[in-house]
Amino acid sequence: MSSPESDWSTHSEFTPVFGERWKEAAPENEIRLRDAIEKTEKDIKELYDLLEKQKEELFVARARQAPIARVPDDVLGLVFEALAKHLNSTRNKATSSSGLSTADQLACAQVCSRWRRVAFDTSALWSPFVINRDTGMLALEFAAFLLARTSWPFGLEFTLTCDKIGDLFKRSAAMLSRYGSRLTFLSLKVCKYGIHKFFAAGIGAHIPNLQYLKYGPEPKELCQP
Repeated sequence: MSSPESDWSTHSEFTPVFGERWKEAAPENEIRLRDAIEKTEKDIKELYDLLEKQKEELFVARARQAPIARVPDDVLGLVFEALAKHLNSTRNKATSSSGLSTADQLACAQVCSRWRRVAFDTSALWSPFVINRDTGMLALEFAAFLLARTSWPFGLEFTLTCDKIGDLFKRSAAMLSRYGSRLTFLSLKVCKYGIHKFFAAGIGAHIPNLQYLKYGPEPKELCQP
């Protein structure tokens, strides 16, 4: 019967050998497995991308068969104009401002590429652009963005407090120096000081085709003391 010491000695001599064998064999197996996993993941991604592409193609193919797809662009534009009038009249009942919100407008332009093209060609859907305390500079920048990509006439409506008109009117003057010849409607719902500041910015020189001008102060609570 062997002693505990000999058993321990034998085990101690065997363990390092087993460890060396494992170290030599395992990395090679791991590399093969890792390569196989990476290839499988790549194949899955390619199959997933192909699946998504096929789903999109199926959606487009079905969309071409939809009744609205057979409506001509000019008729679709009339539908957008009718929608704009409806939303505008609904909004006027709740507020003293006209015009549509950006969310209403963009909804018509986000359905598909054709609707976006027709929407951008339908001026009634976007104009007048409403510049107020809530929309501010963002609405003005959006108007400039859209006007740079279209050619239709447009309108502007300002409803502002005295403390908000400075930078906005300066930016408006810069925009109208480029697109003012297309401005046909202008509404200034500001105080007398605001009206003076608007025309003092030299904007009047850039709007030769203006057809309708409405101005007058809003209720006193809009103006800062």
